[in-house]
Amino acid sequence: MSFKKWVMASLLSSASIFSAVSAEKTVSPAPFADGERVLFLGDSITRGGWYSTVGLFYETHFPEKRITWLNAGISGDTAAGALRRLQWDVLDRKPSTVVIMFGMNECGRGDLPGNIGSDERVKLYRDSMTELLGKLKKADVKVVLCTPSPSDATAKLPSEAKPEINAALILCAQVARE
Repeated sequence: MSFKKWVMASLLSSASIFSAVSAEKTVSPAPFADGERVLFLGDSITRGGWYSTVGLFYETHFPEKRITWLNAGISGDTAAGALRRLQWDVLDRKPSTVVIMFGMNECGRGDLPGNIGSDERVKLYRDSMTELLGKLKKADVKVVLCTPSPSDATAKLPSEAKPEINAALILCAQVARE
């Protein structure tokens, strides 16, 4: 597969998880504009750099747009963790738009309250995301929510696969779409 086709396939996959937040309903986000500061907020999935595919698309298809891309992904983080670092890691960097993806650690980490994949974990995600969105709205920052990515329950890992994580991630995705 050529590099251009790979980038387009990656973007189409990523685009399917984007949802912009409005007070009334979920809408498709507008394209990023010239001069925007776009910050990606999330866990290791964000830290790993999926945001760079979006940036590369813009840089190759809209070279006249000067967009600043910022990464605030931290491995192992949750939406509750993002709340604790919101001021210094997000707001102090003065983004015009924040793209958010959490849910994997809320559903699958072993050190959080409740069982892995439980309703208690989904509630933790919902409550933290609601508070996070409220604070970003108060700061007059545009928000693009991404539904959590699926977990590979068939991967050969040192720890046991936990298929219940995907069931909880589906519920988190529904929360993100609300």
